[in-house]
Amino acid sequence: MTSVNSYIETLQEGALTQKKIAREFLGVAHDETQRMIHMINDLLELSRMDQGRTKMDTEAVNFTKFINYVLDRFDVMFKQGHSMHSDNHYKIIRNYDQKKSCYVEIDSDKFMQVVDNVINNAINYSPDGGNIEIGINETDDSIILSIKDHGLGIPKKDLENVFTRFYRVDKSRARKQGGTGLGLAISKEVVEALHGKIRVESTVNVGTTFFISLPKVDTSSSRFDFS
Repeated sequence: MTSVNSYIETLQEGALTQKKIAREFLGVAHDETQRMIHMINDLLELSRMDQGRTKMDTEAVNFTKFINYVLDRFDVMFKQGHSMHSDNHYKIIRNYDQKKSCYVEIDSDKFMQVVDNVINNAINYSPDGGNIEIGINETDDSIILSIKDHGLGIPKKDLENVFTRFYRVDKSRARKQGGTGLGLAISKEVVEALHGKIRVESTVNVGTTFFISLPKVDTSSSRFDFS
């Protein structure tokens, strides 16, 4: 708010008549306003979760088809150059059998936000482009989604805090790209509300992998079919 107020005051004091400066200041004010809106929405979502007022509209989902659907959206984004680093080349690598069916019970909208958030983090912290590898593995009772990048990595001292509210490993990068420091906290809340777990492994200058495990559902059909 202080930043937005300062730019607006400068415009009121005469900078509005200087077109180049005015456009720049208005652009900054717009970006900061969007960031505040994003932060407020995230805070409201966390507040609802804390108070147990978030309803999970769950159903059995063919997880492989669901992930294919999510990744197809990113493929289109990369192809059209709509990523946050449009000058760099990113590619989604699908390290799993795309025809194999496996089922979980999720709120598809909320879990899609989780996957979007983690993949966007992979993009943000791979500033030079590169591959983002997606895996789906099974245990006796769980489905495990892995999202791996080959970017900057997370220092060991920061790993235990990445799911903490408002915590940002690289504050300048997060601020520049509109990060609120709440995305991973919300992701953790959603995953745990679905009786799953999320964890991270990382090495500086090598990359980061997020693992999301969900209880397996024993069913042969899904009411929510991504085809």
